[in-house]
Amino acid sequence: MIFLDANIFIAFDNEDDVHHQRAREILKDVHEKKFGFYFTSDYVFNEVVGVTTRKYGIK
Repeated sequence: MIFLDANIFIAFDNEDDVHHQRAREILKDVHEKKFGFYFTSDYVFNEVVGVTTRKYGIK
């Protein structure tokens, strides 16, 4: 089982992020269920939205 935290979504979405390629690899493995069941939380979702809106200035 694996818990997906905000950083993996943020790195995956940002091609300039130093961890972008690794995030892609990890999410590919998650999709292929190499870690078994995966989950996240609404708190993580809120963090991703908050970081993204602050970073890109979206209102």
